[in-house]
Amino acid sequence: MPDSIKTRIAKGGEDAAVAFLEKQGYEILDRNWRSGRFGEIDIIARDRKGLLVFVEVKTRKVGNDFGIPESGFTAVDWRKQRKITFTATSYLAKKRLVERARRFDAIIVSFVSLETIAQAQIIHVTEAFH
Repeated sequence: MPDSIKTRIAKGGEDAAVAFLEKQGYEILDRNWRSGRFGEIDIIARDRKGLLVFVEVKTRKVGNDFGIPESGFTAVDWRKQRKITFTATSYLAKKRLVERARRFDAIIVSFVSLETIAQAQIIHVTEAFH
């Protein structure tokens, strides 16, 4: 069964975010890491200083019914933040990294069409929440 449009948009946005992070010197450790039924973290990376970074990616198509790029930030509300921090705690425990310094970032990917998602505009907010 072919991927739905929504799935293709999300994957394309995550691919663009990974490329952006790698260009900035981040090492990608995991993608779409799941903690059972509790949640998923889009990207887990290590920055140039060795800090673990848990990244939530929101992808928005400019125009039409997908909204404006800034609408991605409102999608990372307190419920989503709580789910991500819980899942991150699970990741740290499973990898035996509980004492490791960490940060939570958000990346908003905005694009015009699926054909141009690789050239998407990226907004990266470090320390988006705690």
